[in-house]
Amino acid sequence: GGSLAGIPNVLIGRGPDYGWSFTRSQSDNIDTFALQLCGGDDHHYLYRGACLAMTRFDAGAIVSGGVSTPVSFWDSRHGPVIGYGTANGTRVALALDRTTRGRELKAALDVYDLSTGRLRSPQQFVHDLSRFEMSFNGFYVDSQHIAFVSSGRLPIRAGGVDPGFPTIGNGDYDWTGFLAPVAHPHAVDPPGGAIVNWNNKPAPGFDAADDNFSYGPVHRVQLLVHGLKAGRNTVVDL
Repeated sequence: GGSLAGIPNVLIGRGPDYGWSFTRSQSDNIDTFALQLCGGDDHHYLYRGACLAMTRFDAGAIVSGGVSTPVSFWDSRHGPVIGYGTANGTRVALALDRTTRGRELKAALDVYDLSTGRLRSPQQFVHDLSRFEMSFNGFYVDSQHIAFVSSGRLPIRAGGVDPGFPTIGNGDYDWTGFLAPVAHPHAVDPPGGAIVNWNNKPAPGFDAADDNFSYGPVHRVQLLVHGLKAGRNTVVDL
């Protein structure tokens, strides 16, 4: 089957008597935090009443045409600094925080049973994949069942925070937790007899990432749903 760079397990493939696939869910697991600067420079910021120093991260170098250019960035409790701006006349640093930052390898454990033939039921698929921290829609099929779950380590934001705008990064508006696995959109053998996805929103009213402008009142998956027959559909029908 197929996989992604950095993940040692198969993400699209088959086991002894089941198959599975993924599409991108593009759920909202990244926020921009505005950090008020202190200490007289651009590399200190206020957090919970203290003036903290950013750390400089050396990411190596880019070599092009025989010329090596060092790559580094400043890091904070809210992730790497991606730029600077002004809020109410005060200079701020803009940091990009992702829920899976530094936890990427955990994804290998989340899908271990799936990609090593240890899966035993669609219910186990939903259980295991609802804990998969990367943002994907997962699909399962065997000779008798189908299942779906939308995965991701999705943040629960502080009251009053609009995720479409930068969040004040002084510690008062940090994430308060993460969406429980049971609250993720999921289904096993739905009454309609089919699970259809074309990189659309996983469920009505479920948030999409801030930079995803393709989710609106009309989804291209509706074109596919419209063509399906009630009840069983053959491969030729599809």
